[in-house]
Amino acid sequence: MNETFTPSDFVVPIVGVKDGDSCGPFLGTGVFVCPDAYLITCEHVLSQWKGRYGIVVERESQLFPVEVLVRSDELDLAVLNTKVYRPPHLLPLEENREITLNQMVMCFEYGTTVVAGNHIHFAPANRLGNVTRFRNIPERYGKAGDQMLELSFPALKGASGAPVMNWSPPFKLWGIVTANVGYEFMPAQIETFVDDKGELSEETKFYLPQALAIHVKHVRMLLEHKSA
Repeated sequence: MNETFTPSDFVVPIVGVKDGDSCGPFLGTGVFVCPDAYLITCEHVLSQWKGRYGIVVERESQLFPVEVLVRSDELDLAVLNTKVYRPPHLLPLEENREITLNQMVMCFEYGTTVVAGNHIHFAPANRLGNVTRFRNIPERYGKAGDQMLELSFPALKGASGAPVMNWSPPFKLWGIVTANVGYEFMPAQIETFVDDKGELSEETKFYLPQALAIHVKHVRMLLEHKSA
């Protein structure tokens, strides 16, 4: 693979498609993966819209329809396909053994997209950080909760479905952003200080939200199921 490409080559915003083949609401983010150019996103991204789906390719200023091949509530993943668009580059899947806590990761997503009435300004953003720990939360996220990646940066609305990957080329998929950790608004610590009046006061500080990503092994599982 050519190592000079950028994530915008294989990450796209997903939208609903209205009657007349016009662009509907912005739903989330998706990523094209190797080897067959299937588009991966979260199932809950698709569940927001009951009609047809599409992607917007900004470099071509064009809406392309996509079809759903597989959807999994348990994994919160979906596989889609488009026969009328081929991305210039695809994202390979990382091997499970290569995913560690001591390497920087990047998330490329469309969570900063601005919707004003019928106008959508697609605004991709990079998030840099690291995997802070692996979490097993099946009681909350079902099969997707097996070995989730907890990230050091938040997931904004619209980032669901975005790829988490190693931060420098050659990029490989580590996981798919799905939610924020459930304890993001719990107090982190309480600090005591003396205020301007000489009185003892307390200040409660809170955690920043931390994103959760579905492990790439579940993406691989769904793609294998699709091919079976």
